[in-house]
Amino acid sequence: MEYLHLNLARVSSADFNLIRKRLVAGQVLVLLTDTIYGLSCLANQRRALKKIGRLKLRTEKKAFIILARSLTSIGRYAYLSKAQRLIIQKNYTKSSRPTTFILKSRGNLPSELSGGRDTLAFRLPKSDFLIKILKSLKLPLVSTSLNISGSAPLNDPRLVSDYFKPLRLWPDLVVDSGFCRRRRPSRVIDLTGVGRKLVIRP
Repeated sequence: MEYLHLNLARVSSADFNLIRKRLVAGQVLVLLTDTIYGLSCLANQRRALKKIGRLKLRTEKKAFIILARSLTSIGRYAYLSKAQRLIIQKNYTKSSRPTTFILKSRGNLPSELSGGRDTLAFRLPKSDFLIKILKSLKLPLVSTSLNISGSAPLNDPRLVSDYFKPLRLWPDLVVDSGFCRRRRPSRVIDLTGVGRKLVIRP
């Protein structure tokens, strides 16, 4: 496991390219999201997804959140109607709370992402840093909280090494952007119902 200390307000080209290279290589990274630190990998990397599952001691029946760069990107992997697009657009502003949307899957991403369901959970990030990564990769990212399932998320990336030591397994790269004050998790809205939305987590 390696550490990269990063000021998100001033990300050098070398650091950005290193992060991009590690993701393309199928590695698991610790990245700061709009809400908390998370474990991330490219959404099409089945091997990396399995490693995240082992790190979190996670049941295969639990779905992952997918970070996408745009509605067009979401539409490549999930069925997206005009009404659903409008709901997502309405809920996506810089000042609004981060929101995850559940949509019907097109079935062209690894089954590990869906937890055995026919749906996928997508979020459009607001972090300029994450948006830049997604635009560069042209692929969505997996994001799941930095913790062992059932435990509180880690706010301090400096603790990652000791935290996962009992498992003898670690993320490949920890991008340390400093201590993260605990924030509320994203809202979750199910858009799979015909003509309606169902708030799963307000």
